[in-house]
Amino acid sequence: MHSVECECGWRQTFSIAYAGVTVQCTQCGLQHTVPTFGRDDHGIDMPVMEKLLARHDAPRVHFKPLLLAALAFAVVVAALALLFVRPLVPHAVAVAGGALAWPIAIAVAWWGQKRQRAAVAREQLPSG
Repeated sequence: MHSVECECGWRQTFSIAYAGVTVQCTQCGLQHTVPTFGRDDHGIDMPVMEKLLARHDAPRVHFKPLLLAALAFAVVVAALALLFVRPLVPHAVAVAGGALAWPIAIAVAWWGQKRQRAAVAREQLPSG
């Protein structure tokens, strides 16, 4: 906690979150700055902060096992739907199509990840 005292006698205590913030005395209107533990950077470790802000690469997701599992599931569901729901062909087609939605979604996500990683790799290449 940081305490700010004014010449007029006004006193206010602020949490560490207000370090470096300018406040105004409610009695005389004089401006005061909340103390910052003697550091000009408000207690922020700038080298660490710059490293954190520079890291924009997302963690890599391994889509191949997901895609293979989704394809196997889709084939089984589509086969069962066409086998047991044959008299109701529109329903069987809807079930089979719905089962294929997961592999398609995973393939699109995998493709998007590859494109994003390729774009990041191109940005990191030295120009010239």
